[in-house]
Amino acid sequence: MNIETYISFLFSVLAIGGTCYTYFAHTKKLNAQQKQLKDYQLKQLKEEEEKKKKALIECNVIQNTNDIIGHLNEIQIINKGMATAYNIMLEVDKKKIMLMVSDRELPLPELRPGQTIEISYHKKAIDYHYRVDLTWDDEFKEKEKTTQFLRL
Repeated sequence: MNIETYISFLFSVLAIGGTCYTYFAHTKKLNAQQKQLKDYQLKQLKEEEEKKKKALIECNVIQNTNDIIGHLNEIQIINKGMATAYNIMLEVDKKKIMLMVSDRELPLPELRPGQTIEISYHKKAIDYHYRVDLTWDDEFKEKEKTTQFLRL
């Protein structure tokens, strides 16, 4: 055997070794990226499933002027979530706001996604912002609570 054969053999071995190293290094990196992607997808699916079980209750203020009734002020309760809310309770500072609803009507038995209900109110104080606490149950959690400050 001559030296050219050895050199040729050496380059062949180096090429095969380089190819194997590149393949395994690339495969390892690719597997790590696929694992990250799968973890992210699982996280997204879990969040989406949780979102489907959650109700999101918010309040809006409706101030209508009607010639017959005069000013009709209402708090609109809306379910912006994807699940039905149960036992919805609206709590206000009774020294500042009087809700025109009987005690038998609160808590509201249920509010489906996208559904709204209006409750008339009367202000007893002259403030700019009034605190409103909302409590409800849904498939995800019982006694979910949020606080809003409304300009009435």
